[in-house]
Amino acid sequence: MAHRTVKTYEDIQADRKRQAETLKMNQTCQAETLVRCQKQDAENLLQKQREATKSDILLSCAQYAAQMARSQQKDADILRKSQEYDAQLLQTIQEEDDQLLRERERTIDDLKKEFSGEMGMQIQIIEWMAGGYSYKK
Repeated sequence: MAHRTVKTYEDIQADRKRQAETLKMNQTCQAETLVRCQKQDAENLLQKQREATKSDILLSCAQYAAQMARSQQKDADILRKSQEYDAQLLQTIQEEDDQLLRERERTIDDLKKEFSGEMGMQIQIIEWMAGGYSYKK
């Protein structure tokens, strides 16, 4: 036969008090765990936001650098074309100057052959004063 224990009112009250304390400790522990988890989640979220911000900044810097590189490439292309144009223009001017100089020398030589004596001397003096042509004998 089973032995039955009869609990007194005080025993029941003590059990209820222990159960209430255990429940309170469990709730406190759960609340502390929940707070720690929420705090950790908030820190993780903040860290992710910082990383995202860093990534956004790095992306912006990379985009700016790419834009600057494109701009510098355009500037280099413009400079190269300008230098090519300047070189062509300089070559054309030099060729025209050379042509004019050859024509001038021929004209002067022709005049010297045509005129001799005093007139030839006057041509030499004019050339010397102009400073452009040196007479070679």
